[in-house]
Amino acid sequence: QGQIQPGEVIYPVEQPRGRRSRGGLEWVHWPCAADLGEGGKPPPIPVCKHFARSGRCHYGTACFFVHPLEVGAAAEARARARRENPNAKVANRGEGRRNRVKNDGRASV
Repeated sequence: QGQIQPGEVIYPVEQPRGRRSRGGLEWVHWPCAADLGEGGKPPPIPVCKHFARSGRCHYGTACFFVHPLEVGAAAEARARARRENPNAKVANRGEGRRNRVKNDGRASV
C-alpha cells in the first residue's frame, strides 16, 4: 500500500529472514498485517522486549505488546541470580572466542 501516513493503523510483524534489523520487527499497514496472518487476522502480537529482558515495562498497560507472566518470571529469576552472584560466568553463547572474552576479561576477577 505504499508509505504509512500519519493517523493510519499500523501493526508490528516479524521481519522476513533476509531483511532482519536490530529490532526484528517491521511496522506495516493493518490490511497488510491481516494478509500475513491466518484467516484474515493479523499474526499474534509479539512479546514486549523490555518485559522479556527485565520483567518490567515502563509503559505498563499502555504498552501495545504482550506481557506473559512466565516470561516476566523468567526475567525476574535471571535478575535475582545476577544480584546473588554478580561474578558468575555468562551463559554459554556457543563456540567462539567471545565467550572467553566476556567471562575471563573482567577486571574484578
